[in-house]
Amino acid sequence: MSSAVNGWRTSSSAWWKNELKPARVLTRSFITENYKVTFPMFSKVSIKGDAKHPLYADLQYSSGEVGWNFEKFHVGEDGKVLKRFGSDVEPESPELLAAIEAALK
Repeated sequence: MSSAVNGWRTSSSAWWKNELKPARVLTRSFITENYKVTFPMFSKVSIKGDAKHPLYADLQYSSGEVGWNFEKFHVGEDGKVLKRFGSDVEPESPELLAAIEAALK
């Protein structure tokens, strides 16, 4: 079994929809410099409403709507959500790490 971490910037607000390229570059710099993100960060996607990205429609199908930024979905090799972690769960929390380690066994 393998493992990967990927990130998507998400928002449905008008400000993000109208975001200009320089702001996207600055946001990426902010994320990598302040949060030491080394995993791939993909372009912004919508997570709510008619423009909801298919990935989020599928992730939320069985686990409910995303409530806030930094929610984490632990997805198995079969594409099913194994566990969902709220924005209050830190990326290196024992709970999240234990779930990943268990899935890798």
